[in-house]
Amino acid sequence: MAFILKDCGSTILIAARRFHESVEKLSALHTDVTRVIWTGQGALPAILESLDYEESLKAEFASVPPQPDIADDEVAHLYYTSGTTGRPKGVMLSHKNVCTHAIAAIAELKLGDYDNWIHVAQLFHLADAWATFAITWVGGKHVIVSDFDPPHVLSTMAAEKVTISNMIPTMLNALVNTPGVETFDFSSLRVLLSGGAPIAPELVKKIMKTFRCDYVRTYGITETSPYLTVSILKDKLRELPEDEQFVFKAKTGRPFLGVLLRVVRKDGTDVRPDNMEVGEIIVKGDTVTKGYWRRPEETKKTIKDDWLYTGDMAVLDKEGYVNIVDRKKDMIITGGENVYSVDDKV
Repeated sequence: MAFILKDCGSTILIAARRFHESVEKLSALHTDVTRVIWTGQGALPAILESLDYEESLKAEFASVPPQPDIADDEVAHLYYTSGTTGRPKGVMLSHKNVCTHAIAAIAELKLGDYDNWIHVAQLFHLADAWATFAITWVGGKHVIVSDFDPPHVLSTMAAEKVTISNMIPTMLNALVNTPGVETFDFSSLRVLLSGGAPIAPELVKKIMKTFRCDYVRTYGITETSPYLTVSILKDKLRELPEDEQFVFKAKTGRPFLGVLLRVVRKDGTDVRPDNMEVGEIIVKGDTVTKGYWRRPEETKKTIKDDWLYTGDMAVLDKEGYVNIVDRKKDMIITGGENVYSVDDKV
């Protein structure tokens, strides 16, 4: 955490009071942070210059601030990711990246002011964070749970009439196997998405049966804001028998709106769309990062001739749906996070 704060040059940190011990340790590690804005209830921790979030809001004017003069390609966010190297790199997402992704998600998922999104996956992770902007844009409702406690998540989904959410497979697996899950009313739920890690077809079936809603598999990376593919069916595929439709639903998916996606061999030529030949997924489009914060060499390794090389190996079928089969480098995914089986920098 100290490395990230130093690397991005943050001067203000927003933290929940329950993390005061971590913040105290950070304050001793010579970052540029001089001010902490605390959320939650309780006494104000005496660490650096401390402000209370709610009290600070009350002290501000209620009028809308003037629109800042910001160019589309200016950096809006830095998300730190390690890829398969284990060393944190700040992914620069521009205002155009974030806005384009939000508009595409609204169109793909038919988001509207009738939607209630529950934030269960971590908000620091783009598997969930992208919805902050898309749901707000359409006037939907945000429902936030502070910790992943399956019974509490299920009861909140029912009580708040949640219509849609994206969770990592380990979370969905825990929810469908929670005792008493069948007693909750999920009639408002229209679709559940999963992303951040591979998912077993049998779990997909159990999700659809338990929650009695549609399912969409998503795939993306931090560098692409994040979605690259969704397993939403093309119209003509909806005419297939249910078991044949499911084959496509369980795949990694077809290209997300606005994404140019190819699966290529080592020589850069496209693989055959036979669902057999394996190649690397490469992409470009307005949701793709312009690079890594202060890492020009890392950027050059990842983005070549405007194409971003994901490192994900996949097969492609004749309908344009991809299915990821491996990573170019050794990596284990657990709980939606990357764990490195080999790291020579430790």
